[in-house]
Amino acid sequence: GMAMVLDLFPKERHGRTVAIWGMATMVAPAVGPTVGGWLVTSVSWHWMFLINLPVGLLTLAAALRFLPTVGHRSRASLDTTGLLLGSGGLSIAILGLSQANSWGWASPATIGCIGLGLLALAAFVRHELSTPAPMIELRMFENRSFRTAMAVMLFLYIAQYGRLVYLPLQLEGLRGETALAVGLLFMPAGVCTAVAMSIGGRLVDARGPRLPVMVGCAVMFVSMTGFSLLTLTTPMLLIAVLMSIQGVGFGMVMAPAMVAGLSDLPPHLIGQGSAVRSLLGQCAGALSVAFLGAVVSGAAGGSPTVQQSQDAYNLAFTVATACIAVGFLLARRLPDHVERPDGELLAEAELLAVAE
Repeated sequence: GMAMVLDLFPKERHGRTVAIWGMATMVAPAVGPTVGGWLVTSVSWHWMFLINLPVGLLTLAAALRFLPTVGHRSRASLDTTGLLLGSGGLSIAILGLSQANSWGWASPATIGCIGLGLLALAAFVRHELSTPAPMIELRMFENRSFRTAMAVMLFLYIAQYGRLVYLPLQLEGLRGETALAVGLLFMPAGVCTAVAMSIGGRLVDARGPRLPVMVGCAVMFVSMTGFSLLTLTTPMLLIAVLMSIQGVGFGMVMAPAMVAGLSDLPPHLIGQGSAVRSLLGQCAGALSVAFLGAVVSGAAGGSPTVQQSQDAYNLAFTVATACIAVGFLLARRLPDHVERPDGELLAEAELLAVAE
């Protein structure tokens, strides 16, 4: 989807168009948890999954009817070896990470899965760099903007998934909130993210990606620090405000980071770059759940009190705050200007016009 957006519009408008694309994706965090909470509470947990059938069919019909056929085309044979090594290595490694808290981090199953997965991924990298038709052109990581943007997004995704997963567990498990009540907390945050993506998209077109990404990271840092200081009596309204603040920061980051990472790639690699960005989000989610889950379980101990559990969640949010700080430092390496396709910088008058 993002590759199509970048192909359809000129480079100097990528920020705004990616922001619009991202705003649509933010409808999910605004609506999904609320609908899911209502389904679990009032209907049946089965419908939390079955709801995707009619939604998927409607989306498929709309895609066949309205989406244009655009983008780079090339004839190449399927890289079967790369497919097996890459997908297999990722699957096995993520299985080990996701089950490590249940199996034990030192158990043979955990060590075996993670070790075998890493070996397969190492073989995947070696194969992709040597084959004439790789499944993923790993040399695009030689592009500094792409490499830096992906690193920034990795650390911010880890922090974001930590909040998405462990805040509901904390509120439902320790404070007895219903799934519907927790889902409602996500709605204003999703709206704030969508609005902030629009602002971030315009800023990246006008000022380059560095400024909005750093501002967004700073805002996320403030909100995540607030999550690390929660107590068992923190008002739900304050938690909703903190979630909305983090939504603003995340929205400010996403469009500029994606534009910085993908716009500098040659046209024939934009599709692969977009796929890597999506894969990065999935892997960051698995890393976040596994790593922060280990932090929570390790800090809580065997039979924790409610207060000890609260302290354990706060420690996980502190670790997530540190990830945001790393993202902020990396964002300083992003480019600080916007270039036209011919390499000329936007004139000051044009910057002011775009900002207006």
